[in-house]
Amino acid sequence: MAIVVKQDWSRAGVPWPFEERSAGYDRLALIGPETGSVHTDLGIGRLQPGGSVDPHVHSHEEAIYVLEGEVAVQIDGRAYLLVPGDYAFFPLGMVHAFENPSASPARWMDVGSPVALRRESGRKDTFFPASAPRLTGSATAPDFRDPTLILVGHYEGTQPDHVAKAVATDARNRSSAGMDSAVLAYSGISVKMLVDERRGASLLNMFMVDYEVNGAAQVHDHPFEEAYFFLEGDTGF
Repeated sequence: MAIVVKQDWSRAGVPWPFEERSAGYDRLALIGPETGSVHTDLGIGRLQPGGSVDPHVHSHEEAIYVLEGEVAVQIDGRAYLLVPGDYAFFPLGMVHAFENPSASPARWMDVGSPVALRRESGRKDTFFPASAPRLTGSATAPDFRDPTLILVGHYEGTQPDHVAKAVATDARNRSSAGMDSAVLAYSGISVKMLVDERRGASLLNMFMVDYEVNGAAQVHDHPFEEAYFFLEGDTGF
């Protein structure tokens, strides 16, 4: 079963754990228990100029991909100024915080696993350590040449490669495939893993898929949930 959700900012709101611990912050929930998800919580965070989110930890993993503006992100004992195309991973229990030092709103896609607890559960999975200092005021652009930079990266997509990856046949006439033969189901597609076990993730993966003209992923299945946020172009599924 596939669920399609569009960005409707009239549904955005401040996530309940941050109602008293943030300023100028709201989030548009896209995928979560409300749409039938068990493991995946996906949405768009938005931070107004001068806005901030206090240092906190989760009992789930989280990753973000910056879509618009600038956002200062604290990860444990370091702080980075992230721009569109930058991404970050927050391991389970790692202190992180956000601040928008610019004059324009910032937006980022975020994904967490397992799903965040809802208020009605009567339990919490987000905590604000009293001893955690706020470091976002000292954020600088990350040096992606640094081999120790594990929790932050940058990727905007592959360049067009119509000779090597474009396909001429009609996507709808190719055979379908299952997990055991998934490589046969993909044509004209580039996949870049952004967050996976190599960055310390064990509960979620975040990746980017680039489709060439006529590129296609045939009917297939997974033993896990999967969600896509479309950045540009048109596609059918």
